[in-house]
Amino acid sequence: MAVRDRFREAVECALEDGFAAIPFPDGSRPHLEQALKQRIGSVTSTSLSIKSEEEARPNSLSAKYGAGEFPHHTDFAFRPYPPRLIALINETDEAYDRSTAVTRFVDLPEKLLELHANTLWNLKTRAGSFVIGGTTSIGDHNIRRWDIEFLTPHNGIAHLVAEKIPEVFSKLETIHKWEPRSAVLVDNWNCTHSRGVTQGGDDKNRRLLRLEAWHHAGMDN
Repeated sequence: MAVRDRFREAVECALEDGFAAIPFPDGSRPHLEQALKQRIGSVTSTSLSIKSEEEARPNSLSAKYGAGEFPHHTDFAFRPYPPRLIALINETDEAYDRSTAVTRFVDLPEKLLELHANTLWNLKTRAGSFVIGGTTSIGDHNIRRWDIEFLTPHNGIAHLVAEKIPEVFSKLETIHKWEPRSAVLVDNWNCTHSRGVTQGGDDKNRRLLRLEAWHHAGMDN
């Protein structure tokens, strides 16, 4: 199967199952970007690396946790509509000791998922303070978001869920180990992901590329 067809298949798998792990041969980036643009919409990119608290930009997970592990979160949870899919990619020939974990909302106990759907959260930005829901509707889709580092509970249900869900996320997660030239596609509307701790290795040189696929192509994505 051609690389571009494999990536199209991986995008569909991530949309259906929540995530998809794939090999990422040298020179693959244009093919994955094309697959994401055709299926989802516009694509942006971000370089990710291990930073100390002092090196990190303000209001980031690195500023809070430095080189430690990151809790489960939705990327761009503060946006009205976060990216539909994200692709985390190791474009190097190195294996990284620090893994990435993915948890699907659908795997949460039904009662907890129902509670989350009724949460309200405070978001503070330079433009002011806003209240957003844990679940937002767009077309026929529900966008589920989670980021208790930057979204604070607004109602009682959110306070309750903030205490209960993090432990459940950790118990239900699927671990993606960073082999050389590998990638994982994550449904950012229906999954959370986290950064693990090192298992004794030196991951100071850990470099990942993140592609963010936004939903501008249409509501059928």
